[in-house]
Amino acid sequence: MACSYAPASMMPLFLPWLAILGLLMLTPNRSGNAWWIWLPLGGVFAVELLMPMALGSIPSQVLDLFSQVARSLGIGMAAVWLTSPYLAGHARFVNFLKMLGVQGAFSLLALAPGLDWGDAGFEILGALVYLGVLILVLVAGLNLAGFSCRRRFHPVRLLLWLLVWLTAGITTVILPFATVALFGGAGEIWMQVGTVILVAVGVAFVLLLPFLVLSFANNFYRERLRHLLRMESAEVPPVLTFPPPPPVTA
Repeated sequence: MACSYAPASMMPLFLPWLAILGLLMLTPNRSGNAWWIWLPLGGVFAVELLMPMALGSIPSQVLDLFSQVARSLGIGMAAVWLTSPYLAGHARFVNFLKMLGVQGAFSLLALAPGLDWGDAGFEILGALVYLGVLILVLVAGLNLAGFSCRRRFHPVRLLLWLLVWLTAGITTVILPFATVALFGGAGEIWMQVGTVILVAVGVAFVLLLPFLVLSFANNFYRERLRHLLRMESAEVPPVLTFPPPPPVTA
């Protein structure tokens, strides 16, 4: 049975949005710049609306699950961006664990109302595992991209490294299942695996892109991203400074 929306009331559906509003009330977010977070959230919804056109060959039940997970990941990313002052400033691995916790908690809060909990079974377990794997890949990929740009932060450099690490992470997750299928006699599996990896990397990258574009364009969020991922600023002052030359006298 599909994981469809079947909450006992409409209130659980509003909880993620109320949670985001609550985060906007935090002291570090009491600035008009913080409210720009709604822009990348709108971008995530645009991705969700475009999914039926891009993935039209996928069964509607699976596509519905993909849409729910995409929306949930967007809520989780917004929570990470809004709580980043509390997540940054520690060792890199501690930052990663904190990001993972916030992303996971808010994504689950957003996904849970959309699951039919009265039909507990492999569908619920599959949705939760799928969400958990994507959360791990996204947060790990973002942190590894930040580590790769730790000496000098530049938007294009960060995006390129993000693509590299997302590809590596998703390949690592999918490859064992593909190997099992190959030994099971599925001889044409590698072409399908390549397609799945490309689609998964594309979707993951597009989900993160609106939040990164906001951080590149807005100094309020750019500084947060830089501190969260522990990257040095692109505007690095020179190592050596020289006094001005003496004035020339006649």
